[in-house]
Amino acid sequence: MIGHLEKGTCHLNINAQDLNSFAASCKQGRVLVNDNYYDDMINFEEIPTGENPFRCPTCKTPLPNLSGLFQHVHHSAICGQDLNRGTIGKLVRWLERQCEQISHN
Repeated sequence: MIGHLEKGTCHLNINAQDLNSFAASCKQGRVLVNDNYYDDMINFEEIPTGENPFRCPTCKTPLPNLSGLFQHVHHSAICGQDLNRGTIGKLVRWLERQCEQISHN
């Protein structure tokens, strides 16, 4: 679903910049977003292709987008992150709430 939203094909008109801003603005944002990109994400600015603004909260692996972060967590047993718990679980619930608010407007 995150990949779908990142491509901007959602009927809610959510795109990668929106997702980046949502992720940066959650309580875990400072842990998930590299400092050099945090302000740009909060301000809905586009991140250039080839950059790695996200990072795994456990192993600090740099990642190019939110979907890459979720794929990393899903496929990496070493990091100990879970899509339903901890830092990433909180991010998932935050993103769900943000999308729900948009769909109700």
